[in-house]
Amino acid sequence: MDGKQGENMKILYHHRTQRRAVEGVHIRGVIKGLEKLGHEIIEVAMVKDKREEEQTRKQDKNELLRLFAQKAPNTLFRLAEIFQNLFSFSSIMTTMKDQHPDIVYERYAYFNFSGMLACKLKGIPMILEVNIVTDLQDTRNLALRSIARFIEKRLLGNADAIFVVSSLLEQALVIRGVDGEKIYVQPNAVDIEEIHDIEPYILPETLNHKFKDKIIIGFLGGLQPWFKLEELIKTFHRINANYPNTLLLMIGDGNLRSPLESMSEEFGIKENTHFFGQVSHEMALRLLKFMDIAVIPSTNMWCSPMKLFEYLGTGIPVVAPNIEAVNSIITDGVHGKLFSYNDFSDFEKALEYLVINEKARKKMGKAGKKHITKNYTWDIVAKKVADEAHSILVRTMFPEGPANRCT
Repeated sequence: MDGKQGENMKILYHHRTQRRAVEGVHIRGVIKGLEKLGHEIIEVAMVKDKREEEQTRKQDKNELLRLFAQKAPNTLFRLAEIFQNLFSFSSIMTTMKDQHPDIVYERYAYFNFSGMLACKLKGIPMILEVNIVTDLQDTRNLALRSIARFIEKRLLGNADAIFVVSSLLEQALVIRGVDGEKIYVQPNAVDIEEIHDIEPYILPETLNHKFKDKIIIGFLGGLQPWFKLEELIKTFHRINANYPNTLLLMIGDGNLRSPLESMSEEFGIKENTHFFGQVSHEMALRLLKFMDIAVIPSTNMWCSPMKLFEYLGTGIPVVAPNIEAVNSIITDGVHGKLFSYNDFSDFEKALEYLVINEKARKKMGKAGKKHITKNYTWDIVAKKVADEAHSILVRTMFPEGPANRCT
């Protein structure tokens, strides 16, 4: 830090992602926020400095890697993740030698110990961002779990600070014996400036008739089992029968797209349902501006749903399950409607309330946007990360406390 005590810090940001979907949004948000504060970010990753929309399937050089991740036997894939440490460790060590970062900020991933090892060898402190741990019921099948847990325990123990996205994750770490004093709960956030500046998507003529004068109920995200999207289709079927001026907009792709499209056809709601498929993050934000109501039918208990913040930041009232990850962010009846977890009768009632109450929709949407703008932006997240990094560096320089540095 050259005596600047946190000003203009050099932060090495290490992650093992392809910068796609919500992971990419999170990474870009934190980096942009830290850079706006004047800090220099040195990114070490498999994929970096590329926006999602620039990584088309034809152009993306990492397509073979993605195909391997999808098709390889589970154990082989996990062994490859362990082997990846050789490459990332070499990259981190070279970067540390050339760039002399003050601190490392790392996004946790199973089997990834290269950052911790490099920090130990170089005597550089590390902040760990944690979104999942092995003790929680992950939707992915984790082979070699005992090895993952062994590495994870040492990562959590050696990190100087840990940022988690929910209180449930915090509790899971404390149960594991991690010092609660170094754990900070920091949910996801949104780039409110990006949302404000982006223009709504202009519908082609072929879709104008379908969307015109409709109350649009929307979902954004992967079409995956954990969101209980089949229940959304069933619920919309009943809603649409009573309120034919409704339309269900699905933005995203995944394993369930074909079954969900078949369900909508079987229920006779195909004309009032539209699947946009996989789109760039920018396009997703443009499409959000069509929604009158946004939904999260279900989610895992420990997450921090990125879509929640983007819905609210766009000014859309939300219908979401009444779990800690959601009710710690929004208030029922103020920013949207909450329903009992996995109670889809209650989900239908909450959704119907907003369908028939235009005034409530607009009031909640306005309140939600104001709330998110004030409390949950990437600039706020970056400030908290930078403040903690500064505190760690001060403690590192003056282990007995700044007051004793002249004695």
